[in-house]
Amino acid sequence: MSEFRKYTRDELVKFVRSMDRVLEKPTEILVIGGAAAALKYGATASTKDIDTWHTVPRAVAKAAADARAETGLPVPIEKAGVSDGPHHYEDRIQTVSMRLKKLRILVPERHDLALMKVVRGDRHDEDMIAEIHAHQPLKLDVLLRRFEEEMGHVTKDERILRTQFRALVSRLFPGWDDGRVRLAFRAWHGSRAQGGAASPAARRATARRTGGRWPCCTG
Repeated sequence: MSEFRKYTRDELVKFVRSMDRVLEKPTEILVIGGAAAALKYGATASTKDIDTWHTVPRAVAKAAADARAETGLPVPIEKAGVSDGPHHYEDRIQTVSMRLKKLRILVPERHDLALMKVVRGDRHDEDMIAEIHAHQPLKLDVLLRRFEEEMGHVTKDERILRTQFRALVSRLFPGWDDGRVRLAFRAWHGSRAQGGAASPAARRATARRTGGRWPCCTG
């Protein structure tokens, strides 16, 4: 078996259903990354594992081992090594509708998932976000607002994160207003000192520049 084996959405669904059959009691997991994009948002690109936000519960780990034996699919399921995202992502968690009996799969809302992928910033991640956008279009104003208000805590080089976000917006929204994104960057820069929430001063300054509206909402 190649360590680079990847799994399609259909294979992930088969694997998850097998896990659900062997679980003894209701359990939930928060899935992120490519598996979340495939199971909830229609992405068809293959993924090499099922990444979770939290440590995988023992019951889920056992169910996964049983599912590997039953399906012949050696899908890894483990806590993501590095993950970060919008400050209030937990308030917007979505449930994957698969009519499972015991296993409840939660995923980030699609804009939050996109921003999590921006933090990682590789080409495969950008392709996956573009595929989500094709199936369930993302909203520029939502991406900008969450970037400016909820990403100040992210521990990544500021220039790199800005570049990755700008590249994603350019790809998803041809003809976008670069001035709006520059305003979002200014508000986001101020929010870094506040641990992820835009400061009152940054909000007031942004409101003055935009005629009382956030830059994400100006048209």
